[in-house]
Amino acid sequence: MIKHKLFREYFLLASAILILTIFLGFFTSRFVAEAFKPERTERQMLPPLFLAKTIDHLAYPTKLEAIRGMESFHDRQFVRPALVLINQDRQILYAENEVLPENLPSAEILLSLVNEYDFKFYGEKQEVNRPPPMPGGPGLGGPGGPPPGGPGGGSQMPRQKSVVKLRDSQNDSQKYYLVIIPPVMKEPEGMAKIMPILGFGSLVLSLLIGVGLTLFVIYLSVRKKVQNADFVISELHKGNLKARFQVDRNDEFGQAMMRFNQMADEIEHLVNHLKNVEVSRRKLLQELAHDLRTPIASLKTLLETLETNDAKLDVKTKAELLLLSNKEVAYFARLVEDLLVLSQVDDPKYNSENSGVHISQLLQDEIYDLEFKNITKRVEFKSDFAEGLPLIDGDRNLIKRMLRNALENSVSFAQSKLWISILDISDTTFSIVISDDGVGFKPESLLEFGERRMTRKILEPDQNSRVSVGLGSVIMKKICEIHGGQLKAENRINEQGVIEGAKVTFTLPKSKTT
Repeated sequence: MIKHKLFREYFLLASAILILTIFLGFFTSRFVAEAFKPERTERQMLPPLFLAKTIDHLAYPTKLEAIRGMESFHDRQFVRPALVLINQDRQILYAENEVLPENLPSAEILLSLVNEYDFKFYGEKQEVNRPPPMPGGPGLGGPGGPPPGGPGGGSQMPRQKSVVKLRDSQNDSQKYYLVIIPPVMKEPEGMAKIMPILGFGSLVLSLLIGVGLTLFVIYLSVRKKVQNADFVISELHKGNLKARFQVDRNDEFGQAMMRFNQMADEIEHLVNHLKNVEVSRRKLLQELAHDLRTPIASLKTLLETLETNDAKLDVKTKAELLLLSNKEVAYFARLVEDLLVLSQVDDPKYNSENSGVHISQLLQDEIYDLEFKNITKRVEFKSDFAEGLPLIDGDRNLIKRMLRNALENSVSFAQSKLWISILDISDTTFSIVISDDGVGFKPESLLEFGERRMTRKILEPDQNSRVSVGLGSVIMKKICEIHGGQLKAENRINEQGVIEGAKVTFTLPKSKTT
């Protein structure tokens, strides 16, 4: 699939759009997370000694007032540890909130703290999964900063309850202890609770948007081509055979449009050919109708003469009239045969039933038939070709008819000699040349040869004088062209510029099987 240019184009387009939308979805997820991120509820813990010394150094008359004063300075928007002031009897002297007895240190722990600022951790450790710190100023929970374990992501930070022995008061015999209880971290609420779902949902949504955008771009591209195809087809339907696709790409779409244009060219050629054939046939029928009036009138006159003057005519005159009538009938028979062949030349079966035809053998057969038919006219046939070579791919009957027409025409005009030769022009073509020593072609006849009717008469009284409307040359040229060849008619001229006869040349392709 990757070898196909169209697939590569759409694959790269889809990949680029999907990657772009995934990046947009990722950054959107980060933006939403930052926008709705709850405020930090946990700060890095400060050492117990720092808190204890801070309370002792505050200028307050009593420890109780010092703790209250320090808490009044604390930023209450953050969750802070609970500070509890107790005496040696574990009596709670100060606590902002209710403190359970089990959260206080035992009497043994208090007795172990002898000197001022002695401290001790007690209770179970709390493993806290800390996110990266937020910048901020100092507070009761301490300043922000990187957590233990190095900068960067979150780390596991142990936290325990602690107790510190405060400095003894000069005016008071009681011993005071500062108990520091870490805050209990609350479960996320509101937007913080659904943030993971929003992040995943934004990625899925970006992926769906990318797929939809890709399909939309591909749809626009395909729709443009479909509209172009509809326009071209509608133009062809209206009769504009010149309508074609503008091919501006070299992918599968471009190749398909090129094949469509080739098909349209073939259709245009076929339609134009049919129009030309129809015009030619109509013109031919009009000319035939015009030219048939004379022989029909002549035949009618001959028959009426025989019918009305039969008793008055001698035997010789009757024989001449019957001979002339027979010639007219023969002319009509030949005309009908020529018209039938001409109508069948364009039949598709002649293009599909091709085989290797031996031209030399076919010519020898036709020469033999002509010598037998024209025994009264002594014409010497001279041939120059080797048997069996060359071959031509085509229909045997059509080629035979083409050669017969050419030979009969040359025999009818030849004085005494007829030359037939096969010339090897190249590796792919050869020529059949038929020449006679007759009167040659008239200039107007050369211009009309193979295109329209031509009239020629044999002037000798001992020959079968006939009138031709030129269908023989039309048939020869048509058969030659459908076999991929060319027909040329010309006069034989000697060194003095005198016409010595006529020459017809067929140039045909050799068989591909030889």
